[in-house]
Amino acid sequence: MIFFSSDPDFVEFLKEFEKQGIKIDLLITESPKEQGRDMRVKPNPAHAIANKLNINVKAFEKLDQKAYLEIKKSMPEDSLGFIFAYGKIIPKNIIDLFENGILNIHFSLLPEYPGASPLQQALLDNKKETGYSIFEISDKLDQGLLLTQEKIQILPDDNFDSLRSKIISRIAHDLPKLIKKYLKWEIKLTKMPKGKMSFTHRILKQDGLISDNDSAVSAYNKTRAFSRWPKTYLLIKNKRFIIHQARLDKNMLEIISIQPEGKKPMRFTEFKNGYQTLLTKMPKFVKIN
Repeated sequence: MIFFSSDPDFVEFLKEFEKQGIKIDLLITESPKEQGRDMRVKPNPAHAIANKLNINVKAFEKLDQKAYLEIKKSMPEDSLGFIFAYGKIIPKNIIDLFENGILNIHFSLLPEYPGASPLQQALLDNKKETGYSIFEISDKLDQGLLLTQEKIQILPDDNFDSLRSKIISRIAHDLPKLIKKYLKWEIKLTKMPKGKMSFTHRILKQDGLISDNDSAVSAYNKTRAFSRWPKTYLLIKNKRFIIHQARLDKNMLEIISIQPEGKKPMRFTEFKNGYQTLLTKMPKFVKIN
């Protein structure tokens, strides 16, 4: 199998594949980039894990003709490709190299929420349910023949991290058996369900801003959706105040933990004592007392 990923949770799939005797012959990932405060060039988490485990790695800035030729040269016979949080669209000439196709995981019940941020959008929309789709990719974004879809309940206190972990745990456990059935032609592929496709966008830092245009509910859902990145924040007197933890209380947003710009996170009770003059600058739906 040839795996496409740049994500640290790549290791969760490695564990389950190893148990089921599925070998990953090659990891295709993104090129090392400048990271951290020192801006040193480092491999992404999946690349680093593969290096430790002596898995062959090909890292590309672009999936261009050069990448195509390198992948073609490295491929074993009867290859199956699998994508998990890779970050690039696979061009048709590379898809066509794979005799058994390339499978992809998408964190929604397609055709709902195709694109870059399906889990964040489900949380922003206050959905009670989401899921995942595993499908054969085509040259169109998040479209192809479907292997399976599974529903996942979204709990009121779920955030991006907890919801993503829940889905990955389910997928990693079920995936090896699904792949074996797929390779034996024991799974009937079906067309994607029909429905409106509302594409989700790549999350930007400014998406985390809470303003007077929000309500308590929309602000709370932002804290859930952006728990990993970019975090949710208030902008007061051109200073950023990151909200690390909050909850809803009678249609008010109750902030539990907050981090003033340049400071360490603190309880909101401490914040109120140290930043009293800023309390009147808070949106009206923030619970002060």
